[in-house]
Amino acid sequence: MLVEEGRAASGMTQVSDDVFVSIARICLSDMEGVARLAAGPARGLAGLFRASDAAAGVRIEKLDKLAEDRIVLDVHLAVEEGASIPKVCRAVQQSLKETIETMLNKEVVQVNVYVEGIEASVAEEMPMEVKQAESETTGEAPRGA
Repeated sequence: MLVEEGRAASGMTQVSDDVFVSIARICLSDMEGVARLAAGPARGLAGLFRASDAAAGVRIEKLDKLAEDRIVLDVHLAVEEGASIPKVCRAVQQSLKETIETMLNKEVVQVNVYVEGIEASVAEEMPMEVKQAESETTGEAPRGA
């Protein structure tokens, strides 16, 4: 079936905001330097009382209220300690723009990235006793020692 500008011969196609959030989560899950999506600031009363945090970290603004073909994404995330924040942000912007434009045929006008924190890797967060016990089990020298 030929779909053109959100309308098909038999009706209209509409994509839920949750789909944008899912794409962003999948796209960023294996991205180098991204630790996790982070909850951004609450937006209005609805943001304070939302039922779930499924959309935490991603906000979508549709610029064309009728066609909904042009969007702006706000992405809140934490980066991994030691990562180059400008490089991570550029990679996030490029990856999300390309992925959403390819999958949904929507024009991504902007991807705004807000770095909400920096997180140490799991190995660096382990107490020295855990690192020592791990090295005795594996026969390797303790990490971070």
